[in-house]
Amino acid sequence: MELNESLLKAPPILNTNVENGFKSYPVYARKDLLRAHNYYLHTQPGIEINLTLEGKAAYVIGDQVRMQYPGQLLVFSGKVPHQVYIDPSCQYKRTVVCFDESGMREAGFRSAPSLELLHLPELAYHQVHLEPEMFAEIKQLSSRLTDEIQEKHTGWKQVVSSQLSILVVYIRRSMEASAKSGNSDLVSLCCDYIGNHLPDNLSLKSMASMFHVSPEHLIRLFKREKEITFYQFVLQQRVSESKRMLLNSPDMTLTDIAYAVGFPSAAQFSRVFRASTGMLPSQFRNRMAKS
Repeated sequence: MELNESLLKAPPILNTNVENGFKSYPVYARKDLLRAHNYYLHTQPGIEINLTLEGKAAYVIGDQVRMQYPGQLLVFSGKVPHQVYIDPSCQYKRTVVCFDESGMREAGFRSAPSLELLHLPELAYHQVHLEPEMFAEIKQLSSRLTDEIQEKHTGWKQVVSSQLSILVVYIRRSMEASAKSGNSDLVSLCCDYIGNHLPDNLSLKSMASMFHVSPEHLIRLFKREKEITFYQFVLQQRVSESKRMLLNSPDMTLTDIAYAVGFPSAAQFSRVFRASTGMLPSQFRNRMAKS
């Protein structure tokens, strides 16, 4: 997707929705279902938390552009000019939570979340790839927090304050887990899944969605960890498994084996197999049978 340069170069405007919301209570939250738009960059007080639920979008934060996909979290200072731009091919669903720590303390809430937990300097941001379990936890927590603010039942401010504190702690834990485990664990999990689901749809897009990362991020990880592309790895695993089946299952036809390892046709199976091994599947089977 291409960003409109005129929108990015225009002076940022003030986000009056958040500012007005802070006048009644220093926590603002909503659920958004967005389509492509031409809104200017904007600013507001406090901290903004964005959890992507569906679709994809580009977040402009200062002079940085970060793609967001389901299962990803962005945390940044509202003082930095920012805006979300939606891929025109899809709609985008998110939960956004903004809070002003100083305003919460002035309002007398001792459980106000500490920004020290987020390690967020004034002009910085964090992008976190959430593990599936933590994604579910944060999704439920932010949804409940949003509902409390909208419905305003008895004691809603106390509930919002406590829920927000838990949310900040969970985000901090996710940041630490991401820094500790690195990306090797993600690649290992992805490789294990591929090995156990060769007949399935193993497209880059489907796998990225399953593991809550962007396709671009998954491409980079495989190139760095495996020194081959994601697509090459999938083909490599399918050819390897087909060799085992050609050797151990003499009654299976080439078409049966092609389907069993995820190729859409025997012709494509033969073409990929030959490119990888230098011989056709039938030639490989005959040679192994003789030896």
